[in-house]
Amino acid sequence: MVSRPLATLAYALLGLIQRAPLSGYALMKTFQTTPMRQYSGSPGAVYPALRKLERGGLIRGVVERQRSLRPRRVYCLTSRGREALRRWLAPPVTVEDVALRERELMLRFALMDGVLPPSQIDRFLTTMSESLDGYATSIEPFLDARSMSTHARLALESGLEGLRGRAAWARRAEQQLRTTRRRGRKRS
Repeated sequence: MVSRPLATLAYALLGLIQRAPLSGYALMKTFQTTPMRQYSGSPGAVYPALRKLERGGLIRGVVERQRSLRPRRVYCLTSRGREALRRWLAPPVTVEDVALRERELMLRFALMDGVLPPSQIDRFLTTMSESLDGYATSIEPFLDARSMSTHARLALESGLEGLRGRAAWARRAEQQLRTTRRRGRKRS
C-alpha cells in the first residue's frame, strides 16, 4: 500500500512533538502565539490532524491525569513518526521548491536540528542557495521584456532581490552552523 504524503500541518505537528511530548492544547497555542500561526491554530485543524497521525501510527497519545486539572492527552512521536519526519526533512532543495514552497522550506529547516546529521543540514542549505541562485538567473531575462510595465518590472525586481537575499542567507547560515560545530568540537 502506498501512503499519501502528509499535509504540511501534519509535519509541523510531528516536528514540534519530536522536540517534546505535547498536548493538543499546547500545540494549538504554539500555532496561535508564534510565527507558526500560518499552519493553523484552529482546533478544527489541529485535533483532526492529531487523530489522523495517531491512527497512522506516527504519534501515540497518552492520557495524563493531574490533580486539579482535567485529564489531558499528551502526544509522543513513535519510531514510525520519527522516520516520516526525517524523510520529509532530508531531501535536497530543488528550483521547484524555492519557486513554490518557500514557507515549507523554512519550516523544514527550523525542524531539522536534532533530527538530521550536520552533513544533511549543510546539503540542504547548499542546495537551497544553489536553487535560489538558479531560479533568480532563470527569471532575470524577463526584466528586459519591452512590453513589461514599470510596475511589473519593479515587482519582478523585488522578487529577484528576495531570491538573492535568501540565497545569501542560506550561505551565511551554513557557514555559521559549521563555525558553531567547530567551536563545539574544540571545547570538547
